[in-house]
Amino acid sequence: MEKVTPALASVRKGVGRGLAFLGAGAVVSSLALAAARYQALKADRQLPDEFVLEVDLERLELTEALPSGPLAPLELLRGGANRKVELRRAVAALERAGKDGRVRGLLGHLGRRESLGGLAMVQELRGGLSAFRQAVDARPKGAAGAVSVAYAPSFGEAGSNGTLQYYLASAFDRVVMQPTGTLGLLGLQSQTLFLRDALDKAKVSPVFFTREDYKTAAHMFTQRAYTPQHRDNTLALLQDMAGQMWAGIASSRGVPLDQVQRAVAAAPLPAPLAAGIGASGTLSVPLLDGLQYKDEVIASFQKSEQLLAKQRKEAAAALTASGAAAPPAKSSGASSSAGSKPAAWSLPPPEHEGGVDPRLPRVPLTKYMLVSELAEAAKAQGSGAAGWLASTPWRGLLPASWLEGGGDAAGAGAGPTGTGAVGGAVTAESAGWVPKALGRGKPKVAVVHCVGAIVQGPVSPGESPPGQQVIDASRLAAELERLGDARDVAAVVVRVSSPGGSALGSDTLHRALSRLRARGKAVVISCGDVAASGGMFMAVAGDRILAQPGTITGSIGVITGKFNVRALLEDYGVNPASLEAGSPNLDLLSPFTHPNEQQVATINTLMDNIYNDFLGKVAAGRRMSAEAVRGLAGGRVYTGKQAHDVGLVDELGGLREAVAAARKLAGLPEEEDKSVVFDYPPRRVPVLVRLLRAAGSGSGGAPDANPSDVPPGSSSSTSTSLSSSPAWLEGAAAAAASALMGAALPAAPAASASPTAAAIASVAAAGSAMPGGASVRQLADAAAAVVGTVAMLDGQVAAYSAEADLLARGLM
Repeated sequence: MEKVTPALASVRKGVGRGLAFLGAGAVVSSLALAAARYQALKADRQLPDEFVLEVDLERLELTEALPSGPLAPLELLRGGANRKVELRRAVAALERAGKDGRVRGLLGHLGRRESLGGLAMVQELRGGLSAFRQAVDARPKGAAGAVSVAYAPSFGEAGSNGTLQYYLASAFDRVVMQPTGTLGLLGLQSQTLFLRDALDKAKVSPVFFTREDYKTAAHMFTQRAYTPQHRDNTLALLQDMAGQMWAGIASSRGVPLDQVQRAVAAAPLPAPLAAGIGASGTLSVPLLDGLQYKDEVIASFQKSEQLLAKQRKEAAAALTASGAAAPPAKSSGASSSAGSKPAAWSLPPPEHEGGVDPRLPRVPLTKYMLVSELAEAAKAQGSGAAGWLASTPWRGLLPASWLEGGGDAAGAGAGPTGTGAVGGAVTAESAGWVPKALGRGKPKVAVVHCVGAIVQGPVSPGESPPGQQVIDASRLAAELERLGDARDVAAVVVRVSSPGGSALGSDTLHRALSRLRARGKAVVISCGDVAASGGMFMAVAGDRILAQPGTITGSIGVITGKFNVRALLEDYGVNPASLEAGSPNLDLLSPFTHPNEQQVATINTLMDNIYNDFLGKVAAGRRMSAEAVRGLAGGRVYTGKQAHDVGLVDELGGLREAVAAARKLAGLPEEEDKSVVFDYPPRRVPVLVRLLRAAGSGSGGAPDANPSDVPPGSSSSTSTSLSSSPAWLEGAAAAAASALMGAALPAAPAASASPTAAAIASVAAAGSAMPGGASVRQLADAAAAVVGTVAMLDGQVAAYSAEADLLARGLM
């Protein structure tokens, strides 16, 4: 037994006391900080009697869904997701705001193209703006109105493209631009970087197999220019998407379609011409409602006379009570409320008559979402301790079964039990997916978000590329199996925003959705920006498919391939060699061999098997003949509108319409307050993260110094450069280039980089050392772009469409 000396005992005692004091101090300081933040939040939740709802899309970024994995809280604390706003929550907040009599105006700040997502996301947000305007019109007689104004310094600066931003802006009541801005209504452009000649110089051989000619994901590697199929399909997409925007602008602005087309032909337009000032026949009706600076637009939103009189009276009383002299009253004209249009939208600077600022205060969308959602949670929980906690940041202390899963994608409430709910003994409440106070035995509609490339999985935390979301098919299939056990879940809406991925993973999800239908659940698919290839593979398992007109979909086909880099390595004195025992196809996917005749036959057999299975599933799901499906397949990509015309989509609409379709299909009442809509799987964010996020840690802060990593000149085109590449492959390419420039071999690739991707990264270095070759940066960019195909093709046959992904996410 160890002998403890008095000195050692004294040291231990002192250390123990010190640690105890430190621990107590940490607890006290943490509680004080939490209390202070709670008080700040409590004050922050007191919305003004009248205010302008501010949607700052120069700072915020729309996204389908925030990451929900185990490491997602770290991203939230780090601030990486603070500028991201989920589309469904933004749309729901806009509709609530239209019904909220305190909201006297809506101000949208537009600027960054990258904040808006693709065309389908913008169309969904336009639907939210339309719902806001309709709700304002439906306010009780005599209630104050609310005008919506879109402001941008410029819709495309210095000749750049601002088409998508203006398309969104046209859904507001008024569109205002800075006097020195430009209306860049230029249209759409797709650019492809063909790398075949660079690969030939680097002695890298691309080996790809596709089904069929319209499956163009690998054309950037195998071709030197557009093939007829590639050109025809892309042009058809561009023309249809552009036509949708021209028609939407004309309808929203109330101008003839030919006038919009004339403006496009003359674009970019200087601000005075776009506003109809000094026009010389180009525009008979202006596309802008005014030219003003940001401060002037803000000053255009004025408090009502009743509120001003009340506040001036209160200010005068406060001054009288303090013994100070009241400021002299100033005579002025009638103030304009936010519900009326000031003449020419030009008001003088605000006069602080009676010491009261007549401008309406502005409430950011993120704050309004938080306040309104907390208020709804508190209302659902009722009175008592649970109701009080639900309205505070301490709601994270409540059991998950009381709070989690209460997200309202399209309205929730009370009503009679539906007839379509089937399953086992589990219920959404008992599983903790829906708050008990909100559920109360009512029928449920689950909304499942599927965002990113499809992988078979399982994917461990941290395995997916940084900043990239993936759909883990094995994990999601298990979650859907649990959902099928819930007897009170009558319908499932699956929101798909994916260019596809693993054919195996896509089939796994198709099977999981088919099992949901077999167990009596109504399954409705809602397509986001892109639901192509593997995304379409899983979608055809649903009862109905809905898409926005601008959704990129189709691409029914498969692709596989590799790059043979043997000659490249041999030029640097590296001689790959291997020994095998077993099948002659062991090196089928090796980046150091070219497939022989037997291996080509084997690959074609695999491809035909998967492709025919894909065609059969589409034919069964869409109730078409095999011949009809084959005529629509071959890798052809469609817009949602085109897909609807040929029968691949049942209805045009967004998530809200999909939820309504699911209710109808399940036999539930149409009224939104008769069933509960909840997100599944529910997110479980730790209470610390809730406190920091709710208290304003990083939310609503200033934008990053460099908000966009998009290379100069790529804002108006599809780019196959770093804007769509994960950081790990960019790093691998840059490292390989730097190493080989010094006549040394590249270091071993990171564990997250696949063998094929690591081999292809060396293309950057090979070309840089050749006479007349491209620059290191250009080739590094080209190597980084490989991820769109390699990440999906390495070691598997894929149902993937890089073309669809790029068109949806980086086109305008």
